[in-house]
Amino acid sequence: MASPIHATDDSATFKETDVISGNLLSNDSSDNGHLFLGAFDGASVGAKAGNGIVTLTGLRLPA
Repeated sequence: MASPIHATDDSATFKETDVISGNLLSNDSSDNGHLFLGAFDGASVGAKAGNGIVTLTGLRLPA
């Protein structure tokens, strides 16, 4: 069984007219070293139900 991931989340606010660049995950961490984006613009990223975002067009996340 996989170990649970304990993530430390942060928050950033952008206006609709802002250009978003850089590493949005630079100050996020988890106990297993993997970084992930859990929410964007108030919606869950990769959510399996509800109003989740599954694709962020033009946003490149670090591998």
